[in-house]
Amino acid sequence: MKLKLEYILGGFGIGCLLFALIFSGASSNEKALVLPGSGGIFSPITVKKNNTVYGITINNDVPLNAWSNISVDVLDNQKQLLFNFSDGMWHESGYDSDGRWTESKNQFTMDITFQKAGQYYLRVSAERNDGVGQNIQISVARKSGSHIPFLILGIISLVCAAILFYLYRAADPKTGEPLIPKQSLKRSVVFTIIGVLALFFIIALFASTRGYGYMGYYGYHHGPSFFYWGGPRIYNSRSYRGGSIGGFRHRGGGFGGGK
Repeated sequence: MKLKLEYILGGFGIGCLLFALIFSGASSNEKALVLPGSGGIFSPITVKKNNTVYGITINNDVPLNAWSNISVDVLDNQKQLLFNFSDGMWHESGYDSDGRWTESKNQFTMDITFQKAGQYYLRVSAERNDGVGQNIQISVARKSGSHIPFLILGIISLVCAAILFYLYRAADPKTGEPLIPKQSLKRSVVFTIIGVLALFFIIALFASTRGYGYMGYYGYHHGPSFFYWGGPRIYNSRSYRGGSIGGFRHRGGGFGGGK
């Protein structure tokens, strides 16, 4: 069979990234609620199966030269705190050597894996410098699972494919001979490689459907997943949050960009 390892790995990596894209999307209609600028309680999220992933999106428009910090407490059916996450919104403008600039942020999203079926609540609160402020919009959508396992597997596969692609075509600077002789893989080797990749695919699929890599996967009292990448700050309790919030109340303090 005239197949090369770099092409097999490259195709597998692209396929994994496509599955990561599928798992990153919502699989149910969003449930939305508008809360006052000071916050409120989001009505129960009914989780029907263990290890179900939900995407929680917070939107809050703030006026020019204003900021808000939106905090979300995830509560169990007894209204007991499981964990908390928060992020800042801002809207600023100014002038520099390039002229006038304007920057703003009005939305953030957190993906959560609910380990156990049941009812959960979201308690939203806000700290801001614009008084009561604009209404806070919150939406919750069930997702197919976690995209992180397929994302990691896809990136690793593509990196390996790129390295092999280079090595098979690179030449020894002294002799001019290829570093690795070009040769097609035998049929038995191809089937073995495909079998190994299929095994990795099954493992990634299992991990994705269980919400691996999102907040809550390792238990609500053991902190965020090692693989969580994103903007919102995550806390196991409000005591941790209290010592941090003062440092990002304005763009210069930490949660904004700027020129």
